[in-house]
Amino acid sequence: MKIITNDKLVKRYRTFGNISLIVSLVVIGVGFYFLVKENSLLWGAVTMSVSFILSQVGIFFGNRFGVHPQLHEQVSQELKGLDNHFQLFHYNTSVPHLLVGPAGVWILVPVTVKGKISYDSTKNRWHQKGVNLFVRLFMQESLGRPDLEAASAIKDIEKEFIKVYKGQKAPQVNALIFFTNPKAEVSAADSPIPAFPIRKMKDFIRQKTKANPITEEQLTQLSAFLPQGD
Repeated sequence: MKIITNDKLVKRYRTFGNISLIVSLVVIGVGFYFLVKENSLLWGAVTMSVSFILSQVGIFFGNRFGVHPQLHEQVSQELKGLDNHFQLFHYNTSVPHLLVGPAGVWILVPVTVKGKISYDSTKNRWHQKGVNLFVRLFMQESLGRPDLEAASAIKDIEKEFIKVYKGQKAPQVNALIFFTNPKAEVSAADSPIPAFPIRKMKDFIRQKTKANPITEEQLTQLSAFLPQGD
């Protein structure tokens, strides 16, 4: 498997995440000053709100670029062993993680939260249990709607394919959702987008390869369009 990573962007995002967390802590201190010393609820509330937003930004980037191994490194490690017909792109396309090869075109959508994760198909909603409110707000990013994120990413890649295939039949663009936290218990069989722990990703891709979802010609055209690194 060939791995193409935008290392400059990775370094930039890591620095940005670190700065966001540091600034959020400084703003918290300012907020306490206004609450305790100045007895100002308004400015205390404003600074606390700003601090919360900055902390969420810092947590988002920290979960991806501030840990070791970094998220893209975890993905590369988990997919290690796929043959040389596969190409894995990190931060080089309109989506963060893209896998192209005999299994077709797959957008890889990461989720870093822990707890009991489930998908309710009757309400089209994700649920998270087993994590207290403080942890949800201040120690991890929110679960959100990874299925909607994946659907939006598919549209982005499909727009790119218009430039590649120019009226010819393009391969189907797929997406999968993977959970990186080892403390995440995932129960999402009814999710419109396949969702499972990261450790199951390689087996899933190998199963899809057997269906021959992409032609050799389509794969050649796509490989010529995508960045190939240094």
